[in-house]
Amino acid sequence: MPSPSDTLMRLQRWVFRQSQWALALAIYAVVVSAAMVIAPLFYYAVEGRFTTGILVAAFGTASAISIPLMWIFLKIAYILIDKQEESDRSRADSERQRDILSGLLDASLVMQQKEDLVELLEATIQHLQHLFRQHHFALLVYGRRRNVVRHLVAPGLSEAEQRTLLLHSHLLLTGHPEQLFEQLNALSTPADASLRWTLFPLWNRMDRIIGHMVVKGGDLPQESHKAVELFRDQLAAGVENHLLRMELTQLANTDGLTGIFNRSHFQNTLEAYQDAKRQTPAMDFSLLMIDINGLKPANDGHGHLTGDQLIIRVAQLLKAACRSEDIVCRIGGDEFAILCPASRQEQADRLAERIREQVGERPLKLKDGRLLPISLSIGAACSDDCGPEQILIVADRRMYEDKQRFYAQQASAS
Repeated sequence: MPSPSDTLMRLQRWVFRQSQWALALAIYAVVVSAAMVIAPLFYYAVEGRFTTGILVAAFGTASAISIPLMWIFLKIAYILIDKQEESDRSRADSERQRDILSGLLDASLVMQQKEDLVELLEATIQHLQHLFRQHHFALLVYGRRRNVVRHLVAPGLSEAEQRTLLLHSHLLLTGHPEQLFEQLNALSTPADASLRWTLFPLWNRMDRIIGHMVVKGGDLPQESHKAVELFRDQLAAGVENHLLRMELTQLANTDGLTGIFNRSHFQNTLEAYQDAKRQTPAMDFSLLMIDINGLKPANDGHGHLTGDQLIIRVAQLLKAACRSEDIVCRIGGDEFAILCPASRQEQADRLAERIREQVGERPLKLKDGRLLPISLSIGAACSDDCGPEQILIVADRRMYEDKQRFYAQQASAS
C-alpha cells in the first residue's frame, strides 16, 4: 500500500502532465483563432472581398503548423518531467538507503547496549516501525523446544492475533505458515483484501531457527524486503548472543547441592515473566511452589546426609516431570519453585498431578534397604487466573493449604 506522501506525489505529477496538455491545447486554440481572424482581414484588404474558403485555408494552415509544434512542445515537456521524476526517485532512494543504514547502525548499537533480550526486541521493532510505517512487526524467540515461544514482542498486533501466534507457532516451524496466516486473516474485521503476512526466519550460526519475524501489512517491495532481511540477519546474531549469555548466567545461578537453579535465578526469571505478561497480555506463565513434607523427621531419624539425598531426589524427580523449557529452582532448604512459560492453569494443575504420581512411585532407598516415602505439598497458580503480580502469593498460599491438608490427614490417620 503506497504511503500518503507517495500518493500525493503521484497526484501532483498527474496534474502537472495534464496541465501541459491544457497549455498545448490553449496555444493551439490561440494560434488557430488568430489565423482565422487575421487571414480574412488580410485577404479582404488585398482582394477587396471576403470568401468562406479563406477561413478553411486559415484553419488548415494554422493546424498544419501548430500541431507539430504542439507535439514538439509536449515531447520536450514530458522529457523534462521524466527527468525530474527520475531525479526525485533517485533522491528518494538515496534518502531511503541513508535512513536504512542509519537504522541498522542504531540497531547495532542498541544490540550492544541492551542487556535484556525483550528490550532488544522492542528496540528493533521501533526501528523497523519508523522505517516501514505502513507495516506492523512481531518477533518470536523460541526456547530449547522450538514449539514453545520464550518471548513474543508484537506491539502492533491485537491481543487475539498475539494469542493465535502463540498457540499456532508450530505452523511456522513445520513449513505451513499459510495455515497460520489464514487464521490471522480471519481475525481482521472487515477483511482487508490488501492485508499480507510475510515471514522472516531467524537463524543461528548452526543454521537452526531460533525465532521468527512476522510482518503484517501490504506487499513488501523488493528493496524493502531486502532491507528487512538486513535487520533480520543483524537481529538473529544479537538474539543468539543474548541467548548464549543467558545460558552462561544460568550456569552461574545453579544450586550447588541439586544442580538446578537457585533462588536468585528464580527471582530474576519471575520478574522477567511478569514484565513480559504486562507488556504482552497473551504471554501467560504458571508457577508451582513445592515443599517437602517431613524433611526434619528424616534428618532427625536418618541423619542430614539422608536429608540431602532426599532433596537431591526431589530435584531429579521435578526435572524429570517438567518440560525442557520449564525453570526448576531450589529457593530454600526444602522449598522448590517451577516456572512454566507459555502455560495456563489447567496445564499447571496437570503438572502438579504428574509430579505427585511420580514422587509416590519412587521412594528413596536407604542404606539399610528400607524405603523412605516422599511426599510433597504443591501450590499452582497462573497469570491468566490471578495476574502476574499476585501469582507468587497465590501459589504460596495454595502450597501451605496443601501442606495443612497433609498434616491433617497424618493426624487423623494416627
